[in-house]
Amino acid sequence: MPHIPPELLSAVTARGGARLAIVIGAGCSCEPPTDMPLSRELSIEAHRKLVHEGVLTVGECADPTDLASLATLVFQKTGSQAALIRQFPVDKMRTARANEGYRMLMALMLEGAVSHVLSLNFDLAPQNAAVELGETVTVIDRPDILIPMTKTVVHLHGSVNSANDDWILRTEVINNDWKSRWQEVVARQILAAPNVLFVGLGSAAPVLSETVTMIAAAVGQQKAFYQADLGEHASNDFARQLNVTGDRYICGSWCEVMSRLGAHLAEEQAYTLATNGAAILRENGVSDEELSAFHDVAGRLSGVTLLALGRFRANAQLNLISRYLPRTQQDEEWTALPLKALAEISAETGLSAMPASTGMWHLNSGNRMRAQVLIVTGRGTRKMSALETSIRSLSRAITEEIGVGPDIVLVGSVIPDVPPESLSAPSDIVDGEEGVADIITGPRAPRVLSVESGTVIEDAKEWLNGI
Repeated sequence: MPHIPPELLSAVTARGGARLAIVIGAGCSCEPPTDMPLSRELSIEAHRKLVHEGVLTVGECADPTDLASLATLVFQKTGSQAALIRQFPVDKMRTARANEGYRMLMALMLEGAVSHVLSLNFDLAPQNAAVELGETVTVIDRPDILIPMTKTVVHLHGSVNSANDDWILRTEVINNDWKSRWQEVVARQILAAPNVLFVGLGSAAPVLSETVTMIAAAVGQQKAFYQADLGEHASNDFARQLNVTGDRYICGSWCEVMSRLGAHLAEEQAYTLATNGAAILRENGVSDEELSAFHDVAGRLSGVTLLALGRFRANAQLNLISRYLPRTQQDEEWTALPLKALAEISAETGLSAMPASTGMWHLNSGNRMRAQVLIVTGRGTRKMSALETSIRSLSRAITEEIGVGPDIVLVGSVIPDVPPESLSAPSDIVDGEEGVADIITGPRAPRVLSVESGTVIEDAKEWLNGI
């Protein structure tokens, strides 16, 4: 992992959030599975096709590797950029698969850690990352649209959805009118964050240099500029242009840098979950031994990715749309009792409880997984009976996604809808008779247990002994 300046890490975990804005370039979209071609590759292939179609002749373009010059030539000959853009992989740009960096970016935006993203790219990978997580972000690709204060992706050069001649490909269109229209937007609404990270800008090119100059002028000298790229600091033209010092330059790829920022926030969230969970358990009078067991299990979330923590929260709230929900203190308090029950089950059975990226817990015997446990909360407002349909639906969705669903569902923070001595959910709450699986009904239903039940540990042990 690349070294991240401590001040930048602090911006990600700052109370109140919105301390960081990010400017992304083509280097962010070239990493798989996004796999967008860089400007040079795009220009060479487009030039070949333009010559083949007869729009240009061999030798007419002095430098086929220079996309800006190629765009100018095509515009001069045809009066439009349409012939050039026709050669681009526009469908691939629209449906660009998000790489790990983009997924982590969306998680940081959902958490409020990153306020805005300025994209110098035409593809829609950031938006597609949001869709993958079951969330949405505001997308702006022209300066005359009102921009909200947070969670916005702004395409400064236009996007694949822009009209052909609105793509900013030619140096001559980066004029005073373009600059003035965007500069006010950037200064007043977007880069209010005190820290700005430039990532994946790549090699200097006139269009990029002019845009970076505009951004720097818009936000002034009161911001802390950071830059991440693959090359060394000493040879990076944009580092010199932005006056990014060596201690604020990160030598690393887009995915590496975003994963490191996400990991830092995830560590903080794992800590607050253990701390707030222990506090609520202590208020409820649990023993020191039970608190120690809770800390042991909760501590295993340290090292889990930010995306996985968001998935745990989405699963706990039985959210069938979102694969990521941001952290709240209430979430941490609601899951305290189910995690305590999981710790007790682990201790009583000798099985180790380990978190998985699917948002479930594995109960392992050595290297063998014995069962998968899903933690669910009623959020203090729902009865067990009100959760039945959602538990059934989520269990099926997980099974369809990864091939196997939960074996046990531990439910906490529910409103009792039956006498206290009978709080454990009926064994057939999710799909009929427990333990039954055949080619008609599919996988057997999980055992759903209320953690407020006095028999939850024994019920779980009985279930585990039967599989």
